[in-house]
Amino acid sequence: MAIPVTVNDTRWHGIEAPLTRFLRTEAIRQLDVSLDSQSADYILSTEIGRVRRRHFVGTVVTASDLQIHWSFQTSTGDKIASGTFSRSLEFLPGQGEDPYSAFDEISASAAESILMEIAASLHREVY
Repeated sequence: MAIPVTVNDTRWHGIEAPLTRFLRTEAIRQLDVSLDSQSADYILSTEIGRVRRRHFVGTVVTASDLQIHWSFQTSTGDKIASGTFSRSLEFLPGQGEDPYSAFDEISASAAESILMEIAASLHREVY
């Protein structure tokens, strides 16, 4: 299985690296696969679609929004599954939290959810 680095054309540079790392870790954990970009049977492609940081007036809470588009296909290009993952997470800047820590937490959750969808799709394909 190959999991190339997540495409990130947003101004929030660097958030693609943790997402890619979380996806690769979850693929190994959930699917018990080896990662090989040269002779992969399957390819998981991801792209960051929307990134936002929201400030609420008069509060100490801020929120980060992250949207991830994903596609899982065979090496010949046959699409097995695809989807979009969107999540918002509130954080407290006054307590040392920042948008990047929120994006990391969202990325970990996204990786787990995306790989669960892929596992279900592979199960349906086999049976």
